[in-house]
Amino acid sequence: WQSSPFNAESIDIKPGATANLKVIFGYTFGYKPGYPLKSEAVSRLLFFMGKVKDGERRFRIDYIAAGGARGEAKPESIRLFPEGGVIVGKTAKLNPATQIVAKGGAEASLVDNNAVKINFVPKADQSVSIQPPAGTWNFKDCLQVKVKLKNVGANPANPKVAVSSRG
Repeated sequence: WQSSPFNAESIDIKPGATANLKVIFGYTFGYKPGYPLKSEAVSRLLFFMGKVKDGERRFRIDYIAAGGARGEAKPESIRLFPEGGVIVGKTAKLNPATQIVAKGGAEASLVDNNAVKINFVPKADQSVSIQPPAGTWNFKDCLQVKVKLKNVGANPANPKVAVSSRG
């Protein structure tokens, strides 16, 4: 973990179920000590699964926000403070053309109430990133990123969320 500049968690979600997932800065997979992520320079949120062997895996991201209390520039130096910490959700201002990047055959689209619907087909190495419109997000006053996910497919899903920072 010392050379991997991200923190990540995963969750199992049965078809039709909704679940909440949180990635705590500095911890990874099972809340074990992880990379000392710079919460003031978050560059992306990456959604991925292990190899999908049979049937599509679909889920919808209903909400993403930074939270948890903690005791003109070049584009790469811009630090954005999302209003209320919300990145995805009813009050979020998300531009799917520039802020949602699907790779490896994955599909992603903006749906009702600014939710993000993701579809992974039977294939390896697929991911969807949600990134700031410019620079990085600044979550220095936060402890974690909370994600509300709903499995909108017919198969169980095990999405993983990785939070990355620069530097």
